[in-house]
Amino acid sequence: GAANPVSLVIDRNKNVQANFSPKILYSFVTSASAGGAVSPGGTYNAGTVVTISATPDSTHDFAGWSGDAAGTSNPVSLTLDRNKAVQANFTPKLFALTTSATTGGNVTPGGSYAYGTSVTVSAAPDATHRFIGWAGDASGSAPSILVTLTSPLNVQAVFTNKTAQTVTF
Repeated sequence: GAANPVSLVIDRNKNVQANFSPKILYSFVTSASAGGAVSPGGTYNAGTVVTISATPDSTHDFAGWSGDAAGTSNPVSLTLDRNKAVQANFTPKLFALTTSATTGGNVTPGGSYAYGTSVTVSAAPDATHRFIGWAGDASGSAPSILVTLTSPLNVQAVFTNKTAQTVTF
């Protein structure tokens, strides 16, 4: 840190008096929303430049700073010219759910969903086809399934032609 300013007073009797200005200290407080961590704060000399980093966990993304910092630069540096407080903000990661269907029916549209979201996907055959099961990142033969987004998913509804029926009298 910088040296303290000093003033010296010498009187006629050659007595010396030193006057020291106290150091100015500022507090720097950091916090993080759910989903990540931030560098710790502390107490620093006035004029100190502090650099802090936000670290999201595996299910979140860094969304930006609030308080005495703004924007999405990571890390970010601040000059302590007063007491300051900064929060790192995180949002759940978004994952794509891609759905498709073979010829003969329709499936619930896909989309983009936050980590951990559960989505019901349904298959509907047309009049000349029947639903036979799921392919890709889903399985089973139930026409509606529940998928949970913890990664990008590709789900395909599989249809086949209805078998012709013969009626004998």
